[in-house]
Amino acid sequence: MPELYAFMSKEFPDVSLLFVDPLEIDSKADIRKFAKKLIVPSELFYKDSMGIVSKRFFKGGQYVFPTIVGLRELNYLFRYSGIDAEILAEIKNKLQER
Repeated sequence: MPELYAFMSKEFPDVSLLFVDPLEIDSKADIRKFAKKLIVPSELFYKDSMGIVSKRFFKGGQYVFPTIVGLRELNYLFRYSGIDAEILAEIKNKLQER
């Protein structure tokens, strides 16, 4: 998350970023504590304990975390599990195709 946040802030500051937490056991206080630990603004986290957002991107009910989903005007661009230099390059290419 910190790597993705730093990358997006530098390369695409006008693109919104949202981290979705689908775990029922996580409280809002847990999320704020986690965000502070990672040095990522807590406003970028959304508690999705009902799974409403997550279910839209995972058919069959099996979730893999962390997963990075890219949207443009509610249109699906990409989905990746995990992040590395190659995935960052692919994300950059997809986001530059505006």
